[in-house]
Amino acid sequence: MAMAPVTSLTERSGSPGRTVQSSRGYRVRGKPTALRLPEPGRILGVGRRLGVSGLAVRDTGLIGRDSEVSLLRELVDPPSAESRVLVLLGDAGMGKTALLADAARQARSTGMWVLSVTGREPEQYLAFAGLRQLLLPVLDRVADLPDRQTLLEALALSTATVQPDALLTGIAVLTVLSELAENHPLLVIADNAQWLDRGSLDTLAFAARRLESEQLVLMLGMRGNMPPACFERGFPELLLPPLSAPDASRLLDEQPRPPRGLGREQVLAQAVGNPMALIELSRGQRG
Repeated sequence: MAMAPVTSLTERSGSPGRTVQSSRGYRVRGKPTALRLPEPGRILGVGRRLGVSGLAVRDTGLIGRDSEVSLLRELVDPPSAESRVLVLLGDAGMGKTALLADAARQARSTGMWVLSVTGREPEQYLAFAGLRQLLLPVLDRVADLPDRQTLLEALALSTATVQPDALLTGIAVLTVLSELAENHPLLVIADNAQWLDRGSLDTLAFAARRLESEQLVLMLGMRGNMPPACFERGFPELLLPPLSAPDASRLLDEQPRPPRGLGREQVLAQAVGNPMALIELSRGQRG
């Protein structure tokens, strides 16, 4: 599969099977890939920063994530002529959902269509529940799909006489995404992918490995520092690191009643750079 690298620049790093990782957390497993590692942008004025992509990153409320915001925006602005995939990793509270939401807003501002699915823990064992959530809004746009019946049966939208075939379902999903992207640039977001059912994850990986010249970007957000097995090789990953000490302190200062003195030191020490922990612990100090 010919997949455009997430970034466009610089040195060749790594060797087959090796993990390449920067201090900011960007890495690619598998074959050597052209990498551009996120670097802090230069200040343009209040609430604006020029990131690695050259896009002016206005205030998103994501303190300490300018480089990551810029990198995700680069994938969708301008829409690429080739397919791109990014797996976004990090502990709970690191900002994955907020980054994906910002990328979706940026994509819509360029005229891209956005399809999204959010993994739900109670549904993680329901076959193809994730695909159903993702594709239900657009199935009417592919009424002439040759494999439509196969897809409808897999998504439990039609009575199935036999167990859905994983390969045929994968081909059907690939066809749907390809046809949609052929008519309009498309961003597909799967957030909280650790709770997507296995069939949906495997099918998305199947499609991602076979996308080439379609104007389609797939972003997968997942808790932890390792992707699911089906996305483990050949896909670029962005691992969100903890906030730096200055950024963590800045985030505390943005709270309605930022803690001071010993309480502030305790919050910073306990949160260890996790944005959500900083916010929640700060509220606890106010209580």
